Amino acid sequence: MELIVDPNYPTGYSPFPKSIAAWDLSAILPESDSEIRRERSIPGAISQDSQGNVLLVDEGNAAILLFDKQMRYIRAITVPEIYRPGRFVDATATPDGNTIYGVERNSCSVFAFDREGKLKSRWGRRGSEAGDEFISPSGIAVDAEGAIFISDSSLNDVRKFDSSGRLMARWGGNLTERAAFHCPQSLSIPKANFILVDDVGHHCARLITPDGIESFPKGGLPRMSAPDK
Repeated sequence: MELIVDPNYPTGYSPFPKSIAAWDLSAILPESDSEIRRERSIPGAISQDSQGNVLLVDEGNAAILLFDKQMRYIRAITVPEIYRPGRFVDATATPDGNTIYGVERNSCSVFAFDREGKLKSRWGRRGSEAGDEFISPSGIAVDAEGAIFISDSSLNDVRKFDSSGRLMARWGGNLTERAAFHCPQSLSIPKANFILVDDVGHHCARLITPDGIESFPKGGLPRMSAPDK
């Protein structure tokens, strides 16, 4: 399924996606990769880097699978052994393609890998505080400046971090008497200065600015709070 970019629509996408191709995941995976077992493959979240390469979360193999534009297999990035059993739930890449981020649910962590799959850094932990603690980290997106946005479907919030994992801002969660989000999951950045939040509990997509203001449909997201000192 292809979402058609169209700047004439508020979301940056045309509301009329089209199906252009389909693949049997187990058929396009190599038999020689010892990290991946075809029969376990369960496709999950999907995204593209700036070169058009596809990042696909394989929930069955706890891996991020990389494919080129023609869906030819490049490599698998797996949860480092020390953190297994792991469960990647979403992945994305920086605009330059040099860093691939994976959200790992079991350890409530964000892993950063280079383009060859070597671990660069890891941050995040289990908890309910507003810093780098998560309960159910779900979605991830990276903007043009390299800021990282993470949703937590249990804490009902979206947070903004720098590349080292330092909290820059947060909205949703317990910042208002009524949570702005209900079970937010996948995130994307369809065009500059906008973040699209899949608000599953409210059965809608929410388009917000990096300042935490809802842009479309119009409504009541609160402004982002400054992180606790």
